[in-house]
Amino acid sequence: SMDDVDVRARTATTTCVSVEQGATMTSFPADLLPCNVAYVGPAPVDDYFRIQTTDERVDGMDVLDTAFRGRRLRGQELVLPPGHVAMLLQQSHRTNDKHVGTDEDAPTRRWEAVGTCQPLRYWNHDVTPTRTDAPRRCMEWLSLAECVSRHVPANEVEKKRASIT
Repeated sequence: SMDDVDVRARTATTTCVSVEQGATMTSFPADLLPCNVAYVGPAPVDDYFRIQTTDERVDGMDVLDTAFRGRRLRGQELVLPPGHVAMLLQQSHRTNDKHVGTDEDAPTRRWEAVGTCQPLRYWNHDVTPTRTDAPRRCMEWLSLAECVSRHVPANEVEKKRASIT
């Protein structure tokens, strides 16, 4: 209904991500787990989450093995396409950002980069990773999206069209 549209328009949120130019950032390992962990805070992860490289390889990449809460996990590192970096973000309460957006009334969620994520790994429950796993397909999508959205000059289009006909 029209009332629903009005409510959504009034509750729109602007998101602003700040990355300090030239800042040295610490690299942290990041693991995409196949479960929800309802905890935020410090934890002795290195004491319990012990990752081992197996003798298996899938698509030229090592298969990793570990356990979480007594359940076996199988995973791989994710390789980001060239030019992409996984960032660790922290909610910021700064209010002096210059590039916040155009809607003065919209609430703004501010985030700041505090590090990079390297290595970036994903995990399956008991299943060997494959190229059809969603995280691997997402990495392929980044490359595809870049190709699809790349500006192609008119003269290149004309050259290609001429070579086809």
